Amino acid sequence: MKLAPLMLMLIMLTGCVNYLRSYTFEEAYVAVRKIDSKYDTAVHVEQLAIRMVPRDKIEPMLQDLRILRQKVNQSRSGPDATMIENFFLARMLMLESQRDFQIAAQIGLRGLVTDGYRCEEMESIAKSRIYLRDALAKGTLAMDHMDLVLQEPEGQR
Repeated sequence: MKLAPLMLMLIMLTGCVNYLRSYTFEEAYVAVRKIDSKYDTAVHVEQLAIRMVPRDKIEPMLQDLRILRQKVNQSRSGPDATMIENFFLARMLMLESQRDFQIAAQIGLRGLVTDGYRCEEMESIAKSRIYLRDALAKGTLAMDHMDLVLQEPEGQR
């Protein structure tokens, strides 16, 4: 019975440990690189249509990043908080862009208009256009967020 208050205090303290902690950009970057390694990729080498994360690994990877982002966001806000958030957003948007590009590529040539099209190709063309547009928009937004990270003073990166 006398252990109950002690146990309750221990549970409360362990729940507060993450809040008391403040993440640096370097710690968040290393954590993202660990997730990248888990899925056999690296943020620095991916390129649309050349080297991408396989589509079946993108959603689990995004989920790992969401969990990490939530953990960092629940910690005490530090001087690198904005830079960390921009880095997380850039990484997640990169993956979403790759996913949309791969879906468009899966539609294949029937989704592309080169020198004309038939009526039965209209649905494929519309779907391909939507996924390619979304891939471009998310990729551009990812670059915008990464630019914000890179604009930070050297000592904070």
